[in-house]
Amino acid sequence: MALVVGGKEINEVARDLGIPHQSLKQWCMRAKADKDQTQVGTMDGESASQREIWRLSQENDYLRRQRDILKKP
Repeated sequence: MALVVGGKEINEVARDLGIPHQSLKQWCMRAKADKDQTQVGTMDGESASQREIWRLSQENDYLRRQRDILKKP
């Protein structure tokens, strides 16, 4: 699929690989749909302020756990 994304025609890539062009076309469409879906929940799809809030939240959780450990007798 990298060849198709890189600009080669689906028919040309499919012919070079010896597979039906429809199969390659479907794989490319599924990969694009999967990429679009996964980006919604990843850090790539978020703004810098959202990433900072997430980082600070993780740091707070870590510090709370450390505090709780130190509180134990």
